[in-house]
This record gives sequence, C-alpha cells and structure tokens, in this order.
Amino acid sequence: MAAPAKTSNKKLGSRTRLITLTQSGANNGTVMFDVPEPLHSMSIQITGTMGGQTVKLQCGNDGDTSKLQDLPTAVSFTNVGVNTVAQADLGFRHYAIVNTGSGGTSDIVISIIAKLAY
Repeated sequence: MAAPAKTSNKKLGSRTRLITLTQSGANNGTVMFDVPEPLHSMSIQITGTMGGQTVKLQCGNDGDTSKLQDLPTAVSFTNVGVNTVAQADLGFRHYAIVNTGSGGTSDIVISIIAKLAY
C-alpha cells in the first residue's frame, strides 16, 4: 500500500510529456509536478479501482503545496475515467494531484498527457 507517488515524467516525442502517478490503499496525499513549458492541452486518465476517494487536479505558481488552489474550471474524479483541462487553465507553472478519502481497496494509476504549445 503506497501513498500517491510520481512514477514517471518523460517526454514522448518533441511536444508531448507523459506523467504517471500511482496510489494504493488508504493513503492520501499530494504529488506536485512542474510544467515549465507553455501547454497546448492536458488530459488525465485514471484506471484501476477507486476506493471511495476524490482525486483533484490543483494548481499554483510558487511551488508551495500549502498554497495550491482548485483550477478555475475544476477537474475532479470520484470514479475512474478521463477528463481534460480547460485551455484557459493551462497557464500555471505547477500542478498537483491531490488524493483524499482513500479506502483500503484503492489501487489506481493516474496518467497525465501534457502537450506542449511549441
């Protein structure tokens, strides 16, 4: 059983980045990731078994997890699925996956595709 953790952050070609996070069991937490390049789009997919938790994408510009805010157009999951981030919300420097309310049966993989603007 593991708290949320970033397991990869790699470039796929010249304009696409894949960020993968995992979480299992009744472990909550926040995992921040940087996106230093301007973005064209971002999508998030959660697979596996949700254990009653809520998974949110939050943002900030100073890298301080205590100051994270929900995106102006909220991105939140209570079930596995796919969601996109509104283009107007792609101007932040730091993003974070915030996992709360996990149950013992939780075992998820969060895949984030960030397409760079140029």
